[in-house]
Amino acid sequence: MKIIANNFTGYLTNGNRYKIVVTTKKSIVNNERRLLVEVYESYKDMGVWMYSVANSSTHYYNDTESYISGLRSGLSLIENQLEIKLLKANLTAVA
Repeated sequence: MKIIANNFTGYLTNGNRYKIVVTTKKSIVNNERRLLVEVYESYKDMGVWMYSVANSSTHYYNDTESYISGLRSGLSLIENQLEIKLLKANLTAVA
């Protein structure tokens, strides 16, 4: 299962840019994978991407349902923290 979601970029209300990177990695636990939803912010005056610990999240999954649930949870956290819209309210995820 693969999602191409590395192009979540945009501008925040304060003028800074944000970038969301979604990756999966193998976990040390058998039959589990790790879903990383990472947020980076580029400050107007600095021009470098800084990792945002508060807005990033890690989820573990072993089936399609838990992957979708983890992805929704990670993107919802970002929506609430940064006040941006990433998901549609009536979106039905299918893998």
